[in-house]
Formats: sequence, C-alpha cells, structure tokens
Amino acid sequence: MIPPPGRPVEPLAFVEDDAMRKALRDPFPPEQIGKLPASQKRPALDFVGHAAVTDRLNAVAPDATWTVDELFTQGNVCWIRGTMTIGGVSRPEYGDGQDPKEAIGNFTRRGAMRFGVALDLWSR
Repeated sequence: MIPPPGRPVEPLAFVEDDAMRKALRDPFPPEQIGKLPASQKRPALDFVGHAAVTDRLNAVAPDATWTVDELFTQGNVCWIRGTMTIGGVSRPEYGDGQDPKEAIGNFTRRGAMRFGVALDLWSR
C-alpha cells in the first residue's frame, strides 16, 4: 500500500513482521562462517563476523539501532553494555574485547543473536 503524500510508511513492529523475523534467522552461507579454535574453557565454535551480521541487519531491518549504555573494563578486558532495538523491540546485551572497537563488534553479533541472527550457530 502506498501512503498518502507526506505520510511516512511506518515499519512493522518486530512482533508483527513474520517475514523479517524469518529473514533475520536465515542461515548464513558457508563462506561467511568462521571457526574459533577450541580453548581450555570451550570447544571450537562456528561464528559469523560482525560485518556479515551488520549486512544482514541493514538488509532485513534497516531501522535497527543500538546504543552503548555503559563502557567499563574488568582486568585487561574492555566491556560494553548496550541495547539493540529492532522493530520497536529493545534487548540489552554485553560485548567484550581488548578495546572498545572489538567490544562493539562482539556486542553487535550478540545483540543481533537476541533477535535470531546466527542463532543456529550459537545453539550448537
């Protein structure tokens, strides 16, 4: 439906847009999936980088936003606590790294996962 002149199209809310929720959960192609080696604390893990996650968000949910609510360090690790919002739904998440840039990349992947992005990889 085309809105009358001067009236913006309102995006569907996350809870109402089945197509958006499905598209966010679509599996990533194998060439976008990396492998984190096993450590003493965990087995090897598949992951999708923040660029591929950002591309998915831009394509499927262009109204997605995120904010950094808090930046702090614990030991030698930089942490952020942020909020990602898609379709009017906001969800908090954390990200960590050696610097704020790495922590934001981690937050982007984790925040998007809360909306279904690459959830199949996280649940393995």
